[in-house]
Amino acid sequence: MRRALLLTPPCGSTYDRLAQLNELEHHLSVTDRRADAETLDQKRAGPKKRREMRLAGELLMEEEDFEASVPQKIGEGEYYRVRVRSARFYRSISGLVRALRHSARFSNGKSEKKRPTEPRKHARSHPSARAVSSRLFQAVIKAARTGDMAKEEEKKESGEWKEFFWNPRTHELLGRTASSWGLILLFYLIFYTFLAGMFCLTMYVMLLTLDDYQPTWQDRLATPGMMIRPKADPLEIVYNVDKTESWDSYIQALDNFLTPYNDSTQVVKNDACVPDRYFVQEDSGEVRNNPKRSCQFNRTVLGSCSGLIDRTYGYQEGKPCVLIKLNRVIGLRPSSDDKSPFVTCTARAQKMAQTNETAEVEYFPPNGTFNLMYYPYYGKKAQVNYSQPLVAVKFIDISFNTDFNVECKINSSTQFKISERDKFAGRVSFKLRINKV
Repeated sequence: MRRALLLTPPCGSTYDRLAQLNELEHHLSVTDRRADAETLDQKRAGPKKRREMRLAGELLMEEEDFEASVPQKIGEGEYYRVRVRSARFYRSISGLVRALRHSARFSNGKSEKKRPTEPRKHARSHPSARAVSSRLFQAVIKAARTGDMAKEEEKKESGEWKEFFWNPRTHELLGRTASSWGLILLFYLIFYTFLAGMFCLTMYVMLLTLDDYQPTWQDRLATPGMMIRPKADPLEIVYNVDKTESWDSYIQALDNFLTPYNDSTQVVKNDACVPDRYFVQEDSGEVRNNPKRSCQFNRTVLGSCSGLIDRTYGYQEGKPCVLIKLNRVIGLRPSSDDKSPFVTCTARAQKMAQTNETAEVEYFPPNGTFNLMYYPYYGKKAQVNYSQPLVAVKFIDISFNTDFNVECKINSSTQFKISERDKFAGRVSFKLRINKV
C-alpha cells in the first residue's frame, strides 16, 4: 500500500501558509539527516554489507512510492500540485551525481598527472542521491515561498493605490469622505471669495483717487514727443520720381490724415480763436467746464502742402512735403511768454564728399510755428473735438539719388529737456532719398 505525504492548499491567512512551509522544511531537514546517517552506515560496513543495503534501499524505494505535493498559488483562487515520485526522482538525481563525478575525474585526469592513490583518513564521501534530492526540493520550497511573498507585495501595493483612490469599506475618495470633501471645498470657496472681495475693494479705492479727465502724475511728460506724417517704419521716406507706385502710398496716407482738417469740418466743430494767446478754459471750483471748446486748424494754412493746390504734395516733382506734429500733453504750455514755439529742420547729405551739402526747406504755416491758441490741452474726454496743430516742411532743393539725414526739433522759450537717449523727445529724425533715372 502506497504511503504519501500530502500538503493541502492553504486556505487561511499568510501566517498559516508560512507555518505549513516551515513544517515542510523541518520534515525535509529530518529526512536529510536520516539520509546522511544511512550513508555513514554504508561507509562503515564492508563491501558486501553495503551492496546488500543498497539493494534493500532500491527495493524499498520501488515498493514505497513516496510523493509530495507542493501547493503554489498561481492565480485568483487557483492552485496546482507538483507531484514528485521519489523513486524516479532519486534515480535521476543519482545519475546526475554520477555524471558530475565522472566529469570531475575526467577533467582532473586531463589537467593533472595521475598520482598514486593513498589511503586518506577522514575522507568525506559524496552525498547520497536522496540527500541531494532533499536539498533541491528544499530549495524549490524556498523559491516558491519567496516568489509568493513578492507577488503578495505587488498585489498589496496595487491594492493600496486602489483603496487610496476609492475605498469601498469607508466610502473614501482620495482619502476623504463626502463630508470631508464638502467641508474643504466650502473652506476654499469662502477663502477665495474673501480674496476676490479684497481685490475689488482695493481696486475701487484706487479708482476713487484717479481723475477721469487728467492723469495724477505727469512728471515723465515734461517734454512732448514729435512725429512725422506720412509715417513709415523705419522712419525712411524713399521713392522714385519716375515710378508712381513708389510714392502713391505716401499720398494716400497724407489724404487720410488731413481729412478731419478740412475747412468745412473745422467750422462746424471748432471755434475761431484769437491767435497768439492761450485758450484757457478753467473749471470753477468743483464744477467742471465740460465739454471744453477747441480752436480751428484749417487745412488751407498748410499752403502748397495742404493737398488742395498740389494733389501729389510735391512728390511727383521731387519736392516732397512732410507733416510734423507735437504729441498731446494735458496742461502743457509750451512757451513762458507770448511767443509761439516753432520748428527747425536740417537736411544733410550722408556722402563723405558732400558733408556740407544741405537741402533748402520751406515751412507752413510761415516760420513753422505752433500757435499758442491751441494750448493748453485738457484731455480727450474733456476736449472732444480738439484739433492737433501741424507744421508742414517742404524740401525745395534736394539732390536726387542721395541719402539725406533730416532732423527736426522744437524751439521755445520754455527750455524743453531734450535727452540724447530718447530720440523722439522734442525732436524727430528720419531719412529722405529721392531717386531718379
